[in-house]
Amino acid sequence: MQKTQTKSIYQGTDRRTLITMVTRDVKKAFDKAWHAAITCKLMRAGIQPKLVKIITNFLHARKAYVKVNKHKGDTFNLEAGVPQGDVLSPTLFLIIGNDFPEPTRNRRQRNFAMQYADDFTQVIITKFQSTITQSQRDQHKINVEEEIIKQNRFENEWKIKTNIVKFA
Repeated sequence: MQKTQTKSIYQGTDRRTLITMVTRDVKKAFDKAWHAAITCKLMRAGIQPKLVKIITNFLHARKAYVKVNKHKGDTFNLEAGVPQGDVLSPTLFLIIGNDFPEPTRNRRQRNFAMQYADDFTQVIITKFQSTITQSQRDQHKINVEEEIIKQNRFENEWKIKTNIVKFA
């Protein structure tokens, strides 16, 4: 964690600041990484078209089949997922989440977000001028809900699913 983020949390332990951490784990992150999203975000990042094509071919040239005992099903193309164990796969997954929505930062809110592999943490910090009242607690709750909604919209747009079992 960066020094400024650690400092924000530490300073927030006084009586005029509310802090909430929301942690998410992406469900089947490497199995469900949407190929179209990876391609789109590589192009948005200004990656050379030839390299984007190589990576796209790397992803789309994958086929699979289901085998049960001695019975093998038809071969089909994989439209999502990155190869597990491949050195490029974690980077390709991170590209999907590289532009998570910016947390709200203003005079009262000092929110920030952190990502490590398929784990994403939002920290919502609301500062007040005086000792915290119930209405201010309610306002902080609204701030938390707004950050969660913003993240949910992003995940829906890019076909990312939070593992509800690990959501806190």
